[in-house]
Amino acid sequence: MLKVAAIRSLCWLLSLLIILPLNGCTTLQPVEGGNNNLPARIRAQKLIREGDRVEIRTVQDEAYTFKVTEVDDELVRGDAVTVRIDDIAELRLRRFNAQRTAGLVVVIVGLVVMAAIAINDSANNICSGGGCAPDTGL
Repeated sequence: MLKVAAIRSLCWLLSLLIILPLNGCTTLQPVEGGNNNLPARIRAQKLIREGDRVEIRTVQDEAYTFKVTEVDDELVRGDAVTVRIDDIAELRLRRFNAQRTAGLVVVIVGLVVMAAIAINDSANNICSGGGCAPDTGL
């Protein structure tokens, strides 16, 4: 009975270990326009960098999602997309988040430790009840 419970616990923990990394180590950060002056902020603060994943909505209400390959004072370029900075009405940046990554690592390590303890306890409980064969030295 304990062995079945330990295996079920291990299956749940392994399922979590598979699902958690899908959450990723990035966050989607909306960038506020500040008095409808988003293009000026993008230029002055260098908000968009190569390698960023962006979601852009233009003043013409066109939506783009892409990875930035090049950015200058006038244009943001991605795979097959070029958007003028002056046309950007809304901007969201997807960037690496160190806090989220650290939290994910702590959770995964904790789950692995809990699984190891559960399996070890289960094996000890089964053997302590006389259920394990004696060691024959072979």
